[in-house]
Amino acid sequence: MPELNFENLSDTLLSLNKVFEEDTAKAINRNITARNWLIGYYIVNYEQNGKDRAEYGEK
Repeated sequence: MPELNFENLSDTLLSLNKVFEEDTAKAINRNITARNWLIGYYIVNYEQNGKDRAEYGEK
């Protein structure tokens, strides 16, 4: 363990904060990606009325 002084304390806290900020950003990106995928999934299901493919050119 490094010597306990203000500089080491400051460096440790800054490092700790950086690690958690990076992890938080990754979690947010995963959640936004999942949210956007699900929104698209539900819109497609709504538009296609549960069918596997859209029907084009019938009119």
